[in-house]
Amino acid sequence: MSGEESDEDTYPNGIFLEPAFRHMHLNAVSEDGTEYPIAQIVRLEDLKPSGIKRQAREFCYFAATLSCDKERALLRKKFPKKLKFPNNRPSCMTDWCVFCLGSKLCSKIYNGRYEEPSEEIEGHQPLLSIVVHFNPYRAFLVLKLLHKWFLTIGMEEALGSWIYSVLACIKKPLDERSKELLETLYNDCVQHLKNCDEQEIRRLRLIIAVLESYFDVNSN
Repeated sequence: MSGEESDEDTYPNGIFLEPAFRHMHLNAVSEDGTEYPIAQIVRLEDLKPSGIKRQAREFCYFAATLSCDKERALLRKKFPKKLKFPNNRPSCMTDWCVFCLGSKLCSKIYNGRYEEPSEEIEGHQPLLSIVVHFNPYRAFLVLKLLHKWFLTIGMEEALGSWIYSVLACIKKPLDERSKELLETLYNDCVQHLKNCDEQEIRRLRLIIAVLESYFDVNSN
């Protein structure tokens, strides 16, 4: 490849779509058959504000594609469901927490209300093959839980990645309960920026940028 890559293209840190994934159709897989991840979150010190804006624009493309029924049907055919999801009930919140974030973070969130197993259970990455099978109710439930966990432990890497990915499953136009949840999430992210870990700052800013650019959410 000729020419030099810009800082915006390389995304050394932050939440980002894999470069190979960004420039392919959403139902593509790599040459060895490995599924491309939707997003990853790593350390954030070097990501520039311009990179956050670009990632927010790419999120808009990704979410718009997932919102198309024809595209979702093709993706579900490409990536048949292989995992059993926890039940869609609020009482299954610890099951969802372990599913998304793993047993260590679940223990951190729920403390004495969750007994951590002797052998660690790793959470799942929010891969396309998972979130493409989220119906509107499941997407809303999981996002509501993710917001609750964020209020407890802050914008951890895994949690931020899941929020980014599940937001893409929220369909527009928003119903009243979804609008209220996204506005609350937005305001809590803005508030958390005032007193947070240095590594959380640009994770929060990207989520805020996504809420502003795709969902037209603004601070109350």
